[in-house]
Amino acid sequence: MRVRFTSALLLAATAVATNASAQPRRADSLLAAGRLVAAESAYYAAARSRPRDPDARRQLGRYLGQRGAPRVGAVLLEEARTFGGDAATIARDLVPLYRLLDDFHALVALPSSPLGEGDRAQAAWLVEHPPSLEALDSAFVAYRPSADGPFVGRLTLRIDGRPVDAVIDPTRRGIIVDAAAAAAARRRFRPRADQAVPAAADSVRIGTLKMVNVPVLLEKLPDQVEAVLGIDVLQRFAATFEPRAGRVTLRPTGTVPASLAGIRVATLTTPSDVRVLQGGRFVAMSAPSLATLLRTKRWTLDARRGAIVIGD
Repeated sequence: MRVRFTSALLLAATAVATNASAQPRRADSLLAAGRLVAAESAYYAAARSRPRDPDARRQLGRYLGQRGAPRVGAVLLEEARTFGGDAATIARDLVPLYRLLDDFHALVALPSSPLGEGDRAQAAWLVEHPPSLEALDSAFVAYRPSADGPFVGRLTLRIDGRPVDAVIDPTRRGIIVDAAAAAAARRRFRPRADQAVPAAADSVRIGTLKMVNVPVLLEKLPDQVEAVLGIDVLQRFAATFEPRAGRVTLRPTGTVPASLAGIRVATLTTPSDVRVLQGGRFVAMSAPSLATLLRTKRWTLDARRGAIVIGD
């Protein structure tokens, strides 16, 4: 009788464990299928049913970070580490969120950090010289929409006072400057293994908006590309693109009125891409069908609500 009881307990425990491990996978599958509401419910349900399970916590944190809540996502990832999650894996998830939040204190102190010596030195310098912003209520800058290819368009940055022609790339993060360009920042740190050099600029201007103490990366860029502006830089300023007028509007507050006219479309922002819900699935912003639409319509990055707003 005792053997049967013990076997029943083992079977029940195995079933619970199997069901628990399947919950995050189900949520991932729902997300991949574009079923956003169902996926979000599944991520939250897994975290509620197993409140100290590091995997459920990590999955929810990663999801919320991708949907425009980096601070909440970072807290959940930190909790996942506290609950026994793999510190190195979680550190890789946290790095882009800390950078998005300008939380260089946390970046310097990150356990099991994947950062090299140069990136850590850059973060430590930014702790001592915190980034700041000088801007009016809104800023405007001219841009040239791309006729084809993966780029959103081009605009002019001023890095430490020098003008630089930059392509807007939805697959990159931060500001990348050609290492041979005249505007390459003078304050450099130890190169990475791939020879890219973490650096810091005293200032970067986009139109009338001025960022002070700005992390940049120096690397060899393709011909006729002086600099790359990652889409995350424009997301933080809730940029509105007007291809017909050739103008970008930047909002220093990073907020978009909920009443902004247009069709709201959900997005997922990862370290390597911005994906947009189209036709029942998430596609890359650089996908031809979406890129063509964004070259002709007014559209706004509403990162805090995990969306783009497509207008006329």
